[in-house]
Amino acid sequence: MSVSPLLILTLFCGFTIGWILGDHPNRNATRAKRYLHRAMYGVIAATILGLFAGMMPPSEPPEWSDDVTHIQNNAGLEQFLKAHAGEAVIIDFYADWCAPCRVTAPVAMAAAAEGIPVGVVDVDVAQDVAYLYKVEVLPTVMVVRDNMITHRTYGVYTLEELRGMVRASEKTAAAL
Repeated sequence: MSVSPLLILTLFCGFTIGWILGDHPNRNATRAKRYLHRAMYGVIAATILGLFAGMMPPSEPPEWSDDVTHIQNNAGLEQFLKAHAGEAVIIDFYADWCAPCRVTAPVAMAAAAEGIPVGVVDVDVAQDVAYLYKVEVLPTVMVVRDNMITHRTYGVYTLEELRGMVRASEKTAAAL
């Protein structure tokens, strides 16, 4: 039997809340009675948290459009960058379990639909690519031009921010 990490977290939080809130009203009660009272509140809090956690719908990984390129390894990354040499490309690092990544996936797909080359890297699958680009935070988005990172952003982003990074990359390249 495997134990869900969510169940362990729920029990821990419930018992912590119970420990804080469940002090026995009679300060002169025995230590055992106070611990029993706290444990009772912990069970109640854990049960309530567990019910709320059970009601949350499971989140699904993003369904990527055909406009984006899936990068599985370093060779795939090199091929993607070679196919778009001289252009500013967006590389979006994500994971299926990452909630902010699910929020930004439609933004990356919208950028790809506008004609901006977008490559997506699942860090659980392509760990070598994530290591190469020193990805420590998800989601991480980079604009790469001629194998050089021109811009990098972390966390949730908007389509306007992506457009701005690509425009700034093009201006930088024109100035060189």
